[in-house]
Amino acid sequence: MQQWKQTRYLVVLGLLIIIAIATMSAIIDTKRFEANLVEQTSGQMLAVARSESISIGSFLNDVLDDLRAMAQDQNIINVLRKGSPPLSGPDDSRFLAFNIVAIRHAARTTTFHMLDRNGFVVACYPYDEAYMNKDYSVEVDILYAMDNQRPYISEPFMLDETKEIVFSMTVPVFDGKEFVGLLRRVIPLSTLKMNVQGAEDAMKDTKMHAYIISEKGHLLYGSWAGLAEQNPVTAVVGASGNYDKFVDSMKMGEERYEIDESAGYSGGTGPEKVIIAFAPIRVGTQSWSVGVAMPYKAVSKPIVAHSRMVLIFTCMILIGLIASAIVFYRIQQRHYAVQMERQAERTRVMLESLGAACHHLGQPATLLLLNLGIVHDRMKTDDAQLSQLVKESLEAVENLSETLHKLNAVNEYKTTQYLAHPEGKDKDHRILDI
Repeated sequence: MQQWKQTRYLVVLGLLIIIAIATMSAIIDTKRFEANLVEQTSGQMLAVARSESISIGSFLNDVLDDLRAMAQDQNIINVLRKGSPPLSGPDDSRFLAFNIVAIRHAARTTTFHMLDRNGFVVACYPYDEAYMNKDYSVEVDILYAMDNQRPYISEPFMLDETKEIVFSMTVPVFDGKEFVGLLRRVIPLSTLKMNVQGAEDAMKDTKMHAYIISEKGHLLYGSWAGLAEQNPVTAVVGASGNYDKFVDSMKMGEERYEIDESAGYSGGTGPEKVIIAFAPIRVGTQSWSVGVAMPYKAVSKPIVAHSRMVLIFTCMILIGLIASAIVFYRIQQRHYAVQMERQAERTRVMLESLGAACHHLGQPATLLLLNLGIVHDRMKTDDAQLSQLVKESLEAVENLSETLHKLNAVNEYKTTQYLAHPEGKDKDHRILDI
């Protein structure tokens, strides 16, 4: 009985241990699958971001190089050279020469401004009287280019006249080594869209979105809303959501990916866990950044499918183990029942045999006890030896009666060792324990 209970407890304990191990293995396998999938997805997103950063960087640097080449045109230098008389108007031959140069470089450009060394407009293309002699020396891009005599790309701003969102490139103009003025090129922000078309096509059937941010974190492009619907002048990434962490990382000019809770993804307002991969765009000495973002739930779908398959497989294994344990329990239970039945039969036979033996031996033992008692009481002899023999016989009969009484009271089959033998040799030398 005790052995059966121990076996049952061991089976239950082993089953619980197996269930715990299977559950932990399933959790670890799901975590490993999730990490690998996130790493693979992030690698693909980095590849898209890297490709787009190269494409956009090439476009912007081409535009900047084109403006630098324009600044070296002798017609431009002649207008800005120190001591040169001011332009008399749009009919001035030097102004016409400037227009010819501007037309030649006008692709992807809204407006050209030619400024003197003090930041005043001396010519513009297309010609607009409102711009002539306008003081731009307080503008950040103009001020930087004048002070440092280096090219500068501005943050996005809105044109007062057309409400178009643009950014500018400004380069210094030199007559030899002498700084004589500036060329400013105003470029529609919408030209960036054609340069992210590859990313748009790659992300057409996905939940990914592309971003372009400036050096100071202004949102230059967001594929979920285009350009005009969201004003990049005020739509700093993170201003209405929780993208500040991403912006800080993107402004560092590094290539990597991050996973975090963010609000405002895809133009929404609620917090959402996203993966965003970004790569720097080098433009002259400045850096923009292009990012590719995806909601984490888009990645979690195959993770859920995988974990479901792992769960099903684990449940099948556990069901098999439980079924095996039940079968084992049934077999052990049957075996125990057979043993108990045999034990009951053995006990019944033993008790019947003992009852019969006690019945048949009880009467002769009683008779011997009475007779020996009478002999002992009436014996008139001085023979001490005979007297001792009668006394011992009387004690033996009394012991016999006591033993028969004990045998008659036995109700359980229990044995004890009969003869002392070396260990392992006493299995057949046992008697009934009374």
